Amino acid sequence: MHFNGLIFKTIGDFKKKQGKYKDAIKYYKESTKYYRKLKFNFFTAEVLNELGKSHLYCEDLKKARQCFQEAVELSKYSDINKPVQKSYLGLYEIELMKENFKKALEYYKESTEIEKTLINQEKINRIAQLESQNEIEKKNRKQKFWNKKIRNYLLPILNSMKKKQNSQIQ
Repeated sequence: MHFNGLIFKTIGDFKKKQGKYKDAIKYYKESTKYYRKLKFNFFTAEVLNELGKSHLYCEDLKKARQCFQEAVELSKYSDINKPVQKSYLGLYEIELMKENFKKALEYYKESTEIEKTLINQEKINRIAQLESQNEIEKKNRKQKFWNKKIRNYLLPILNSMKKKQNSQIQ
């Protein structure tokens, strides 16, 4: 079922890129049906944002607002902030179009605060990844060092000891 939601979203994305916003809306609506049934709030919110943008391009601000607000509500129960950030940007655009600059500024601030959090989290994840890679590299270098030591020093000693033993036995 998740696959069906993804197919409809992908077709909606394609239609939106072609500038066929009304067609995109149909596919996005179908996609949200599947994701809602599965209670995939993150994916539902992502598609609602795309649906909201398509309504925005069709200048249906009321439906666009509904989509963005629903996406915000769904995303609040998720640990993933990206859909919320996109929703606030959509709401910001609506308020700009309505020339409600005070409300637009509020939504823009919300969006940028979330974006800062996302960027910081990405940086933290990248630093952790680099530290992990560095530790692995250190262990690999240490292992290579000891392998070389064994090969160059211990093996010749062991071989000579074996030869002595063999010569004493004979």
